[in-house]
Amino acid sequence: MRARAPMALLASLAACSMVPSIANANDNLLPYSATVGLSGVAELEKRGFDVGEGGFDPSAAGQQEIEFAATRQQVRELDAIGIEAEPLPIDQPVAKSAALGDSPNPFFNVYRSYMEPGGIADEMKATAAANPDVMKLVKIGDSLLGKPLYAIKMTEDARNVPDGARDAVLLRPGPATLEGPTPHGQRDTLVRFA
Repeated sequence: MRARAPMALLASLAACSMVPSIANANDNLLPYSATVGLSGVAELEKRGFDVGEGGFDPSAAGQQEIEFAATRQQVRELDAIGIEAEPLPIDQPVAKSAALGDSPNPFFNVYRSYMEPGGIADEMKATAAANPDVMKLVKIGDSLLGKPLYAIKMTEDARNVPDGARDAVLLRPGPATLEGPTPHGQRDTLVRFA
């Protein structure tokens, strides 16, 4: 047992050294710009930065200003290879316009989080309650924070037909617009089919 204790201690220390430091955990993405030539663009692309969305024009010659989001650590790494990133200003939040949407969030006109009052979970509950003949709210699990995750089963007499007894549509809110239909798009689809 004693002979294994030093090995266990070394293994524990090695594991701790692989965990990012707390300083890095708070290293959020911030907007930056850099003026680079083709070799700088290639280096940014190699490191995973989306230069196309950042204003890079492949038909233009010479230096170009590229905008991107990076952590402070990534900026230090870029600086070490000769790419000088300058921070871009962040717009201050402004109160939303009531004419543009009814989100309960004071800074977004349409965006709703999943669990906030009036958010996506509440919308799903209300939509299922308003259409009891064809919709059933189904709990499909819990988030990592212990919050319930819901989907809506849609079929004729959805609340009385056993799950799997006949074909049904199961819609759940998508995590992001690039990963499938948005939660708002799915809600609108449900309401139109109902």
